[in-house]
Parts: sequence; C-alpha cells; structure tokens
Amino acid sequence: MKKVILLLCLLSVFTSQAQQSTSEPTPSTTSSTKMSLSKITHRQDGLVVNFTSDGWLEIPSSITNKPFSSRGFSFYFLVPRMNKQETFGIAYGIGLSSQNFSSDAYFNDVTNPAKTYIHPLPDSVDYDINKLSLNYLDLALEFRIHSKENESHKRFKLSLGVKGGWLFQDHTKYKDEDMKSKSYNLDHLNAFQYGLTARMGYSKLGVNGYYALSGIFEKDKGPDLVPFSIGISFTP
Repeated sequence: MKKVILLLCLLSVFTSQAQQSTSEPTPSTTSSTKMSLSKITHRQDGLVVNFTSDGWLEIPSSITNKPFSSRGFSFYFLVPRMNKQETFGIAYGIGLSSQNFSSDAYFNDVTNPAKTYIHPLPDSVDYDINKLSLNYLDLALEFRIHSKENESHKRFKLSLGVKGGWLFQDHTKYKDEDMKSKSYNLDHLNAFQYGLTARMGYSKLGVNGYYALSGIFEKDKGPDLVPFSIGISFTP
C-alpha cells in the first residue's frame, strides 16, 4: 500500500510540474487543474498509451509462451523539447507499465530457497489463466524525428529511446475449473529493469517495441528470462 501511495504522489508531482513548465498562468487554480490533462495531451505526444503483447527471450524449450493472452499496458507523461519546426528533439518523462506473461510455466524455490526455478505444467492440467504480472514505475527518455506537417496537419513520427523501471508490484495468477489463486512477491525478482524502446507511426497511431537489457530475475538466482514487447501506441 505504501508503494502505491508513493507512486501516486510521484505521478502527481511530475504531471503538475510538466504542466507548469509548458503552460501560461490561468485565472484560477480550479480552472488550471481542470485544464492540466488537456494541456499535456495537446503537447506533441505528451501522453503516450501502449497496448502490447509480452514475451520472453531465452525461454526454456519445455515452456510455451502464449502471446495472444500475454497482454501488457503502459502509459507515459512526456515533456517534449523539439526544434522550432518540431521535426527533431527529445522527450522525457514518467509512467507506469504492466508486463503480463501467460505461459504453461510455474515458478518455485522449494528444492533450493536460494534460487527460483521454472517448470512446465503437466499436460494433463487444463487451465484458463496462468500468468506472471510485473508492474513498474518507469522513467523514459526518447529521441524524436518527425516529418513536417502535411496538408492535413499530420506527421510521420519515429522515436528511439531507453527506459528504466522500478518493480513496485508483482503477482502470479492461476485459474482453472476448480480453483483460482493469486500469489504476490515472487522470490529473487530484479527490483529494476531497463531496456530499449522504439515507436513509429503516423498522426496519433503507431506501433511500438521494447527489448529489455536485463532479465526479470537476479543473476544466478532464477531462470534467464529477458522480456520483450510489441504492440500499438496511441497519442491522444
């Protein structure tokens, strides 16, 4: 609960500061508050929302990832710093991401508490949901290249960047016909994750990708699973 409160405070402070740095004085605090989200979204891609399919690299051959049910989500409040023509620049900001990995795997450390192991579920097990969810508070930095506006006032856009995240919550979820369970705080997860990001699109719609440069488990304390994501992006 303390982590959630801290996250809300950090997001509130950032969005407030971002709005103040790019807006003009308003007649009253009330009207300024009502307009804050509008000002963020009216900046050049000030709000980015991603829907993704998540997966693992280096997955053991005995494990099958299920990309269509591994649905991730993220959003970022970004402050752009572009040239006068708004064709080149950078953007930086803060956001939240949720990585969800559905597979036929389960994790345990019963045989050796110093390490977490991954195992395939028996073929005889018929389940509806079996996933690991990792939720991060992210800091993001990206380099942006945009075309000039066309007659419709729209642009082609390319963004390449990096992000780093702090794991504030994790859980596994399992459900079949007879039972359902949810467990928190899987042992030996990396507290931080970082990697490369890319986004390409036209106007408000695009495609995105993420490749982690760190595994989800601490070195030598769990399977060497490296996350990646691909999906679609909206910039309302």
